[in-house]
Parts: sequence; C-alpha cells; structure tokens
Amino acid sequence: MTILDACFIIEMFRVFTHVIQPDPLFSMSSLLVDLLLIENQIPFIVLQTIYDLSNSPSEADRSLNEITLGFFNHTLRRPVKELEMQYQVSNVAHSLDLF
Repeated sequence: MTILDACFIIEMFRVFTHVIQPDPLFSMSSLLVDLLLIENQIPFIVLQTIYDLSNSPSEADRSLNEITLGFFNHTLRRPVKELEMQYQVSNVAHSLDLF
C-alpha cells in the first residue's frame, strides 16, 4: 500500500505543478491536512526512488523537493527565497523535514 500511496502523492505533486486553474481536489483542506500528519508520512527515500524512476526528460530540472514544496506552499504561503533554500536539502526523512 505504501508504494501505491507514494505513486498517488508524486502524481498529485506533478499535476499540481502544471495546473493553471487549481483542481477542487487540491482545494480539499482535509487532503492537505492528511498529507501533513506525521502518522501519514511516507519515507522520503521511497518517494524519491519512485520519482527518479518515473521522471521524464521534461521534468529533469525539477527536484522532488521543489515540487513537494510547491504543492504545500499553495496553502502554507512561505516566501520563495525560503523555499529555494530547501530545494537542494539532502538527508530528508519525510516531507515534513522540508519545512
């Protein structure tokens, strides 16, 4: 189930980065809250591995850190400079480590 959840999360992050008009799915605060709960965190190494295996050439310039932060920043509203400092962070255990 973890692999399936990780695939869903990565695809949701990818779709969100290309959407001009936000989908109602992304506006659901319960979904965002669920993704931020510590008990719902998927190991970042699992997310990173799936992201790397499924990455297309058009996405080669965007890291998983970048699309993850972009997704959550739609709600959390952090300054872009703060986000950019996190794009190259390594040793991330789960998504919450980026915040």
